[in-house]
Amino acid sequence: MRSVMKKDYIPFSIVFNREVAKDYFWLRLEITEKEHIDIINSINVGNFATINIEGFEIFFKRPFSIFDFDPYNGTIDFLYKVIGRATLALSNLPQGYILKVLLPLGNSFPIIENKDVIIVAGGIGIAALIKLAEILRSKNNKIEFFWGIKSKENFFFSTRLEEISDNLYITTEDGSLGEQGLITNSLYKFIYQHSKDLSNFIIYGCGPTPLLRVLSDLSRIHRIPSYLSFENKMACGIGTCQGCVIKVKEKDRDTIKYKRVCYDGPIFRGEDVVYEL
Repeated sequence: MRSVMKKDYIPFSIVFNREVAKDYFWLRLEITEKEHIDIINSINVGNFATINIEGFEIFFKRPFSIFDFDPYNGTIDFLYKVIGRATLALSNLPQGYILKVLLPLGNSFPIIENKDVIIVAGGIGIAALIKLAEILRSKNNKIEFFWGIKSKENFFFSTRLEEISDNLYITTEDGSLGEQGLITNSLYKFIYQHSKDLSNFIIYGCGPTPLLRVLSDLSRIHRIPSYLSFENKMACGIGTCQGCVIKVKEKDRDTIKYKRVCYDGPIFRGEDVVYEL
């Protein structure tokens, strides 16, 4: 087991904090102390950060997937959805406001080459996957990008998504954009159409647990390797509180251990995860 290493919160200034779709926000932060610029160089795709807000009627530290990062300009980007008091408070912060950020946290996605890649995002889970898709496409991978959202009001970055995907599949629960239903419906159809030969495929995913469970099942049934980023609620973000554990099979396939999403993850092989009934 890895020891928990102490990390310090670093101050960042808000460059912009704009709504890109209904309840979805794009936040860009710039590091204020240039002596810490190397910390951005240490980010890998799939890492997350914890943002600390002080001075409000609420006090919170919340984990957010790192959506993008630019070591040259000293910036990091986040996509987030307003779903409660904490993210509502975050959405109202102005340009220039100082936030303290703990980063980079967690493990990262493996980067492969010359594969047929299935990327599946549920809702705001897309935040962990856009940068990944860009990098994978540059490695001669074919990208099949699936994104499920509630409505066309939640759709954004259409041009960017088309640029990073060989094929883009959108589903909305209300049928206002793309195919109506859950993104798993489109995924089932795709897997069926390619079921004669899935040997070159690999799955990456992020989203709600029910979606990840489907991806794990597909991974096991069709023997497709998968790497899934989990969004469990976290308190500390560094592995000390044990509040975000999931069950994961060890390499011997018989031993099951509790793993901390914040520290051992957030990315796990889908076929190894054991879900609660």
